Order: sequence, then structure tokens, then C-alpha cells
Amino acid sequence: MQQSQNKKTNERFLAISFCAVLFLPAVNNFLNCFFQMGMDAEVPYLTETSYITMMLLGVFSALRSVTKNAGIFFVSALILVGCAVSYFIYPEMRKAIYEDPVDLIYNPINRVVFFCVPALIYSAALTSYDGLFALMTKWARVTLVIGVFTFYYVYFVADGILQYMVFSYFMLTPICVCFENYLQHHQKKDLVLYLLGFFAILLCGARGAILSFLIYFVIRLLSHKGKGNSAPIAKLILAFILFLVIFFWEDILVWLYDFTVELGIDSRFITSLIKGTLSESSGRDTIAEAIFKGIESNPFGYGLFGDRYVVGSFDFRGYTYAHNFFLEIICSFGIFFSIPILLMFFNKLFKAISRKDIYYNRVLWSLIPYGFFQLFFSSSAIENVAFYMICAIIFKNNKRSSGETERIEKNNEGM
Repeated sequence: MQQSQNKKTNERFLAISFCAVLFLPAVNNFLNCFFQMGMDAEVPYLTETSYITMMLLGVFSALRSVTKNAGIFFVSALILVGCAVSYFIYPEMRKAIYEDPVDLIYNPINRVVFFCVPALIYSAALTSYDGLFALMTKWARVTLVIGVFTFYYVYFVADGILQYMVFSYFMLTPICVCFENYLQHHQKKDLVLYLLGFFAILLCGARGAILSFLIYFVIRLLSHKGKGNSAPIAKLILAFILFLVIFFWEDILVWLYDFTVELGIDSRFITSLIKGTLSESSGRDTIAEAIFKGIESNPFGYGLFGDRYVVGSFDFRGYTYAHNFFLEIICSFGIFFSIPILLMFFNKLFKAISRKDIYYNRVLWSLIPYGFFQLFFSSSAIENVAFYMICAIIFKNNKRSSGETERIEKNNEGM
């Protein structure tokens, strides 16, 4: 009895660490934006407290879980060694990957060491996905309420402007969590929250965040296997939306543009659609050209953060990341090693999303837009904590049977 209670307590602690590192950065950013841009006031030590809390929770959870999976421990050690090797063999880019030792937010190596690697370890130790997703849903709702209110207040009351990309990507995961919960339980508050959240990022206009959600949204509606009539209705809704987009695309676009103008908001996404510049790369083509030169020069790879080194060394203005998942992996591990790595990753990912464990799939799909789709527009796999969580989840063995999952689902529906 005592052992079972200790296991539940430990599982709860791991779930709190999981949710904290996913949602606290967003909550911290939204609150700072509300007070600084909306109220013209500072909140002393809010950011420091948030990130130190996340770090302590994550490191402690990882230490409690480090012996539970030898494979994950070995990979974690390789990542840490790889970061150290890159730091010492590429002195040219040290400032790009480890400039300020106490910076927990923008220092890439600190992010890997104190957030990403711990998340890889304790995410692999999680077993109760029903409890985890229930906690994620609570965090997501709170995050969306704060985010939507901040958006409204800053734009319409304080007449300010948010950092559109930061805000949009921080909204992405909570929107997906609420959408996942709505697909299964059809709770109206989740429908309202994810619609308000998506509307907010649409008006903010970060192309990558919007496209990441839309790709996810279409795939989930097509693959949804809800109970009763929910799955056919979901597909019917998608078909109706596609019909409107195909036959009334220009009218919808003009209406959206006029609507944002009336609100006094310049949506970068909608404006780029109007001007036909959505596919413009904002320097990404130049980054890709530099990486291709680097791969041609050394097809065996440059190690972790190798994309930064290559971009800075082959005719580009600074040591920046690849902005493309495939290019980052190839640049880091070389042509010959990256192919089996990518094949193994996609094989595991496709098998994982095909599993019948309902809550396992909810957690995984909630992470995919921010932790995977985003990697083709912005962000970097080596320092994206949600990507590490995805890897931990898909490479671990899932021992829960589909029968147990269905029993848990029926119990929850009666609550």
C-alpha cells in the first residue's frame, strides 16, 4: 500500500515538472507583457523565479528518474558530452551557444543541460498518461485565459504590440491541449478557449505557429476516431471548411484583412497572404545555401550545434540555427549517420501515433505542433524541450493495454 502511494506521489511530481517546463515560460511571458506593456509596470524577479523553479523541478525529477531507463541515460550523457565537445572545438561560436553562464532563457547550452536533458529523462519515466493529460489540461486552460486576456488588454486597451512570434508559439501547445480534450469530451470551455487562442495567434500573425496548428488541425480531424457521431461530424466540418476555402478564398482573405484593419492590428500572416509573400523565406534560403556548402565540404557532420557553426562559417551574417529539422540533423550527424537516425525517428513516431492508448496519443499530439512541426519553420531541435519530450515518449515502451485505457476513459466520462 505504501509502495503504491509512493509511486503515485512520484508520478504526480514528474507530471508537475512536465507541465511546468511546458507552460510556465508562456505564463511568465504573458504576465510580463501584461504588466510591462499593458500597465507600464515591472514585476520584480518574476522571470528569475519562474525559470529557477522550472530548473529545480526538472533537475530533481531527472535525478529521481535517471536509473529507470539505461538507454535514455546513455543518450542524455552523449548529448551533454556532445555539447561540451562543440564548445571546445568551435571557439568561433562559443558566444552563440554559451555566452552568459547564468542565462537560463537564451543560452542554448544552459537550455539543453537544465531543461531539455532533464525533460528527456523524467518524461521517459512517466507511466500514467491519463493523470498527466488531466494536469496538462488544467495548466493549458489557465495559460490560455492569461494569454487571451493579455492579448486583448495590450492591443485594445493599452494600444500596444506583442512580440508576435514569441506570443504565438507560447500559445500553440495550450491550444492543442484544449483541442485534444475537446475532441474527446466535447466540453464547451475547451472549444471556446482553443478558438479564442487560435484567433489571437492568427491576428498576431506568426506564420510558423499558424501553419503548425493548421497542419495539426487537419491531420487530427482526418484521423479522429471519436465515439458515436463525433468522428463523421469532425470530417464533415473539415470538408465544409475546405469547400469554403477553395471556392471563397479571396473573399475570406479580403474579409479577414479588412477585419484586422478595423481592429487596428497588422497580422503578418494575413498581410503576407494578401501580398502573396507567405512563402518568402526571410533569409532562410541563404541559411540553407550556407548549410549545403558546409555539408559539401564535410559530409560526415559537425556535431551538436553544427548548423550554427556552418551557417556562420559559410557566407552568412551570424551563427544561427538551420530553421529546418532535416538540415539541422544532416548538418550535425552527416549524410551517412543522419539517414538511419531520421528513419528510426519517423518509424517510432508513426508507430507511436498509431497506438490505441487514448491518453498517450493525446499527450503526444499536444506536443507535436510545437515540438516537431515548428522545427520546419523556426526553433532548433537541440534546444526545443518539447522535442525531447516527444523523443522520450516514442522511444520508451508503452506497457499499458488498450483495454485499460478504454476503462479509464469510461470512468472519466462519468465524472
